[in-house]
Amino acid sequence: MCARYEFLADCPELHAILEALRRRRPGAAWHPGTVYPSASAPVLLEAAGELVPELLCWGFPWPGRRPVINARAETLLERPMFREPARSRRCAVPASSFFEWDSQKHQFVLRRADGRPLYLAGIYDRRDGLDCYCVVTRPAQGAAAEIHDRMPLILSQEAAEAWVLDGGATEDLLRTEPPPLEAGRTDGQLRLW
Repeated sequence: MCARYEFLADCPELHAILEALRRRRPGAAWHPGTVYPSASAPVLLEAAGELVPELLCWGFPWPGRRPVINARAETLLERPMFREPARSRRCAVPASSFFEWDSQKHQFVLRRADGRPLYLAGIYDRRDGLDCYCVVTRPAQGAAAEIHDRMPLILSQEAAEAWVLDGGATEDLLRTEPPPLEAGRTDGQLRLW
């Protein structure tokens, strides 16, 4: 499960995404930091055959419940809530790191071992008048498997572009192996919402 992540403009790739977003949406007041469910954050969408940043709300509304923030890669193309967005409205969620909690509620931050940004596979839609997205998750591997049983589907920058722009690559990319990650325990309290 991925219930919080960070977007920090501390590397050239994420800084460039933030600057492109500011040029595209000059009135949008968004600042890098920790992203929580129901918050707006930059995602990369397709426009005229290219990746462009846009601010969307994290989570598909679910009447009477909390928003649905994650979608399982294994059933993404089958579940009615996700099937159509997975076919035609895929996005990449740029991030510096993501957080997971172990069974004792200890918080861990996970990031690429090489320091590069993460591109989380996502899907987006317009629901209840809201432009929103979900993060696609997969069974955990590597450092993440020692903490939790799920993790985001992490794509390379090149694979993120294919995920968003090439519908024919979707099924193969759902089986993408994650890059090596490093995990560190943080002192934060558990707070998902």
